[in-house]
Amino acid sequence: MSPPHIHILVVDDEPDIGIQCKFYLERSEDMKVETVCSVAEAMASLAQRNYDAIVSDYQMPGEDGIQFLKSLRGKGDQIPFILFTGKGREEVVIEALNSGADSYLQKGGKPTPQYTELEHRIRAAVRKHRIDRSLALRNCELQKANDELAAAEQEMAAQLEEIRAGIDEMAESKEELWESEEESRALLMNLSTGVVVHALDTTILFSNPMASSLLGLTEDQIRGKAAIDPSWNFLREDGTPLPLAEYPVNRVLSSRQSFMGRVSLCRKPLDS
Repeated sequence: MSPPHIHILVVDDEPDIGIQCKFYLERSEDMKVETVCSVAEAMASLAQRNYDAIVSDYQMPGEDGIQFLKSLRGKGDQIPFILFTGKGREEVVIEALNSGADSYLQKGGKPTPQYTELEHRIRAAVRKHRIDRSLALRNCELQKANDELAAAEQEMAAQLEEIRAGIDEMAESKEELWESEEESRALLMNLSTGVVVHALDTTILFSNPMASSLLGLTEDQIRGKAAIDPSWNFLREDGTPLPLAEYPVNRVLSSRQSFMGRVSLCRKPLDS
């Protein structure tokens, strides 16, 4: 893959200098040069397209090269800028570099080595600018990724806090449920009415002391027995056997409704 072209804007009020710049620099196929004769024309060209570097004379009618440079940097434009001038005064060099110029090259001497050096400086400035821009973009992407990561961490922390609150609430609810069960159990254990709790398969899960007293069995003896246990006999009030389907627990299971107001008799398993 061939390297990208380097588009250069040459600003010099002497047209011959612009022609020379174009001739020597474009001997390298990746360099494309456009020339203008004033800062005003340069500003118009910059408004129409992007350039990779500017080569500017210092002393020109109207705005000079350093004023041009300061104007660009004042707008935040960091395009590589090389001051290419016949003025070699030290104060001009210092002001140019302090104002943000990437390089300074004095005109004069044999054209070939002079423009070879100019090409070298252009390439170095453009390379540095592209690297800096790439690093800035990468830093921007990293900053965005860091911000997204920080936001994700905050969201995760908030979710963890919600989970902890939920666990605390569940623990509190479990404690309250346990206390409620204990209260209910204590109430059942002290009732003066016999209470027997069946599972869906009619086996007995719980009975209170009054049920043990009425049935003549301990709680351990009652637990696990089924309503259809052949040693248990439910009777109607007249003493006739109660059909299995009419057993209280079976009627509740089949109808899914409470069953009240019915008197049934139960013959203890040890009764003859």
